[in-house]
Amino acid sequence: MVVKDKVGRKRYVAFTVDGGCHLRRGEMIHAINVSLPRNLPRSNVNLTVFNGEAGIVLCPHTAKDEMIRSLVSIRSVGGRGVKVRTVATSGTIKKARTRLEKVVKTSL
Repeated sequence: MVVKDKVGRKRYVAFTVDGGCHLRRGEMIHAINVSLPRNLPRSNVNLTVFNGEAGIVLCPHTAKDEMIRSLVSIRSVGGRGVKVRTVATSGTIKKARTRLEKVVKTSL
Protein backbone atom coordinates (compact mmCIF):
# COMPACT_ATOMS: atom_id res chain seq x y z
CA MET A 1 0.00 0.00 0.00
CA VAL A 2 1.30 3.43 -0.95
CA VAL A 3 0.99 6.50 1.27
CA LYS A 4 -1.27 8.19 -1.30
CA ASP A 5 -3.76 5.35 -0.88
CA LYS A 6 -4.31 6.38 2.74
CA VAL A 7 -4.24 10.15 2.22
CA GLY A 8 -6.09 10.22 -1.07
CA ARG A 9 -5.23 11.72 -4.41
CA LYS A 10 -6.52 15.08 -5.57
CA ARG A 11 -7.94 16.23 -8.89
CA TYR A 12 -8.19 19.75 -10.20
CA VAL A 13 -11.16 20.41 -12.48
CA ALA A 14 -10.82 23.50 -14.67
CA PHE A 15 -14.03 25.17 -15.84
CA THR A 16 -15.34 28.28 -17.58
CA VAL A 17 -18.54 30.22 -16.91
CA ASP A 18 -20.48 31.60 -19.87
CA GLY A 19 -22.98 34.22 -18.87
CA GLY A 20 -21.78 37.56 -20.13
CA CYS A 21 -21.13 38.98 -16.66
CA HIS A 22 -18.31 39.03 -14.14
CA LEU A 23 -19.14 36.82 -11.12
CA ARG A 24 -17.89 37.16 -7.57
CA ARG A 25 -15.96 34.35 -5.90
CA GLY A 26 -18.49 34.04 -3.05
CA GLU A 27 -21.37 33.61 -5.49
CA MET A 28 -19.53 30.83 -7.30
CA ILE A 29 -18.65 29.05 -4.05
CA HIS A 30 -22.32 29.15 -3.02
CA ALA A 31 -23.44 27.78 -6.39
CA ILE A 32 -20.92 24.93 -6.19
CA ASN A 33 -21.95 24.02 -2.63
CA VAL A 34 -25.63 23.97 -3.57
CA SER A 35 -25.02 21.76 -6.62
CA LEU A 36 -22.91 19.15 -4.78
CA PRO A 37 -24.54 15.79 -4.11
CA ARG A 38 -25.22 14.91 -0.47
CA ASN A 39 -22.68 12.05 -0.42
CA LEU A 40 -19.79 14.41 -1.27
CA PRO A 41 -18.71 16.41 1.80
CA ARG A 42 -18.23 20.12 1.17
CA SER A 43 -15.00 20.03 3.17
CA ASN A 44 -13.41 17.92 0.42
CA VAL A 45 -14.15 20.50 -2.29
CA ASN A 46 -12.32 23.81 -2.65
CA LEU A 47 -12.49 26.58 -5.25
CA THR A 48 -8.77 27.23 -5.56
CA VAL A 49 -8.69 29.72 -8.44
CA PHE A 50 -11.47 31.94 -9.79
CA ASN A 51 -11.28 35.15 -11.81
CA GLY A 52 -14.96 35.80 -12.52
CA GLU A 53 -15.06 33.91 -15.82
CA ALA A 54 -13.06 30.74 -15.15
CA GLY A 55 -11.79 28.72 -12.24
CA ILE A 56 -10.29 25.53 -10.84
CA VAL A 57 -11.96 23.30 -8.26
CA LEU A 58 -10.04 20.85 -6.05
CA CYS A 59 -11.74 17.53 -5.21
CA PRO A 60 -10.79 13.95 -4.28
CA HIS A 61 -10.00 11.66 -7.22
CA THR A 62 -12.87 9.36 -6.26
CA ALA A 63 -15.37 12.23 -6.62
CA LYS A 64 -14.07 13.65 -9.92
CA ASP A 65 -17.04 12.48 -11.99
CA GLU A 66 -19.55 13.75 -9.42
CA MET A 67 -17.75 17.09 -9.33
CA ILE A 68 -17.92 17.44 -13.11
CA ARG A 69 -21.63 16.56 -13.10
CA SER A 70 -22.38 19.09 -10.37
CA LEU A 71 -20.43 21.86 -12.13
CA VAL A 72 -22.23 21.27 -15.42
CA SER A 73 -25.59 21.25 -13.61
CA ILE A 74 -25.16 24.85 -12.40
CA ARG A 75 -27.65 27.02 -14.29
CA SER A 76 -27.65 30.24 -12.25
CA VAL A 77 -25.14 32.07 -10.07
CA GLY A 78 -26.24 35.03 -8.02
CA GLY A 79 -29.60 35.19 -9.78
CA ARG A 80 -28.03 35.37 -13.25
CA GLY A 81 -28.34 32.61 -15.82
CA VAL A 82 -25.02 30.97 -16.67
CA LYS A 83 -23.62 27.90 -18.35
CA VAL A 84 -20.63 26.16 -16.77
CA ARG A 85 -18.37 24.16 -19.07
CA THR A 86 -15.53 21.97 -17.83
CA VAL A 87 -12.28 22.32 -19.74
CA ALA A 88 -9.84 19.82 -18.24
CA THR A 89 -9.10 17.59 -15.28
CA SER A 90 -5.59 17.17 -13.94
CA GLY A 91 -3.66 15.82 -11.00
CA THR A 92 -1.66 19.03 -10.62
CA ILE A 93 -2.84 22.61 -10.40
CA LYS A 94 -0.06 23.75 -12.72
CA LYS A 95 -1.29 21.59 -15.59
CA ALA A 96 -4.94 22.51 -14.96
CA ARG A 97 -3.97 26.20 -15.01
CA THR A 98 -2.06 25.94 -18.30
CA ARG A 99 -4.93 24.06 -19.98
CA LEU A 100 -7.42 26.65 -18.74
CA GLU A 101 -5.25 29.56 -19.88
CA LYS A 102 -5.22 28.13 -23.42
CA VAL A 103 -9.01 28.34 -23.52
CA VAL A 104 -9.56 31.59 -21.63
CA LYS A 105 -6.54 33.45 -23.09
CA THR A 106 -5.84 35.28 -19.82
CA SER A 107 -3.60 34.45 -16.89
CA LEU A 108 -5.14 33.16 -13.69
